[in-house]
Amino acid sequence: MIITMLASAWLVKRPPIFLVIWVIVSAVAVIVAVHISNSYLLLLNNADFGSTLQSFKGSSYILLNLPAIAVTLSLFSGLISLISLNKSKHETEGLP
Repeated sequence: MIITMLASAWLVKRPPIFLVIWVIVSAVAVIVAVHISNSYLLLLNNADFGSTLQSFKGSSYILLNLPAIAVTLSLFSGLISLISLNKSKHETEGLP
């Protein structure tokens, strides 16, 4: 999903008319990521599920750091789509 988000931000060639929607979706994603991370932390500290969840090192790292990952990915994809690093004007329209 991360690669797909960055690739779609790279390939969009139109002006960012949906900037307000991107900001709202990014804010909602970060808020939801905080709730998911806190819920996972509660499950990790649970006596029944804790020992099983602690054996999953990679997924535990991702879920505990999900808000930071969501913020970083959102800012990076927004930066790619807004700065338009994909192609110059001559490559998309041809030489004059």
